[in-house]
Amino acid sequence: MSDSSSGIELDDDDDQLTILGCRLSTEMTYNYFDHTFYTSFEEPRKYAFQGREPDVLDIWRPNGNLSKLPLSHREAIIVSALLFLDTLGGDSSSILSKPFPENSSPPRYPAVYLDYDFLSAVKESPMDVSAALGVLRKQVTLVPAEILRDLSSSLLNKVGKVSNPRDLGVLQSTACRLAALMANCDRPELAIDADIHILKSMPDASSWHRLVMSMGLVKNLDYAVAENLFAKISSFVLDSHRKWQQKRLQGDQVSNDTTLQPIPPSEESNATKHVKITTIKLLVQLISDAGFFSSRTSLQTLAELFTHTHIDVRHAVIAALFELLNKSVRLDGKASADVYATVAPFHAVAAGPSEYATYSEADWANAEKGGPLPTIDSNRPLLFLFTVTRP
Repeated sequence: MSDSSSGIELDDDDDQLTILGCRLSTEMTYNYFDHTFYTSFEEPRKYAFQGREPDVLDIWRPNGNLSKLPLSHREAIIVSALLFLDTLGGDSSSILSKPFPENSSPPRYPAVYLDYDFLSAVKESPMDVSAALGVLRKQVTLVPAEILRDLSSSLLNKVGKVSNPRDLGVLQSTACRLAALMANCDRPELAIDADIHILKSMPDASSWHRLVMSMGLVKNLDYAVAENLFAKISSFVLDSHRKWQQKRLQGDQVSNDTTLQPIPPSEESNATKHVKITTIKLLVQLISDAGFFSSRTSLQTLAELFTHTHIDVRHAVIAALFELLNKSVRLDGKASADVYATVAPFHAVAAGPSEYATYSEADWANAEKGGPLPTIDSNRPLLFLFTVTRP
């Protein structure tokens, strides 16, 4: 083949030159003296313009707008991503081994599995997992919340069966990211079960707790459902606190500076893990941001959390109650009596000699008779809240 305008012969082979290749081979130089461009054209170099090799992950990274594809195509992409994530950590749990929904005719998804050739081409690398999660995130309104919940639970159940730290991290992060996606699905209330499972399976993973226990989820829940979420999370936290108190009374060496001893899960490997203070403070902050000043369940939860001996938790509870008190002010200028009744008794702790301990009348009477004197602390964050930043 030849170009009649340039007289250059082009070979008819796989790496043949093109007119565009010849033009790109021309070097352009700028003359700074007269501000002109000139070019020097020599025998063009031979360019091989080869397209990118097809990648199996292209199915999760389609060109153009994914939402403009036909619904059937998007459903197929979603199913492939779900089935691939189900294979992480070893054996698949066969989340779509039966039609979904089971009692629907025709079902939305038939019983389906991924072809072996596809699975052998895809690796369980962070890039592959990220691509699958990315396509689910983009089409989250189409993804069934029931499957996300079951898939997240299945991955968490595999955690105890893997020993490789890399595989363990992939399973945990994928399970949490799937649970976080449920906040924007058609049934966000199903995220409660997934969040509780994560909290119990990974009690010390406060960074992942922030991802799944988000304000975005609370806003998408009905009032009663959100209350149920707070009640279940607080139940686990408070039970953990009671367990910690029992060990302290028994004389066990338990640290109370940064963590709480949780109720041991069924897995022995979790027996020594702890719920971090940051997770407890996250629960307090969620109740405050949600503005549930009329919820007796939420107020009772805050009151019980205040009994925790860590000063950071007490500080967060008082700040949350003050915030709820501000949000409860009606047009007549009156605040919620329930919130006020909850926060008022706590002033005694701020007024005492130490905010780290509450002294009863018996303690004072014992001190007057020569018993141990109360500890006086100079660090008074609660007193500052009651006297300076009060509503």
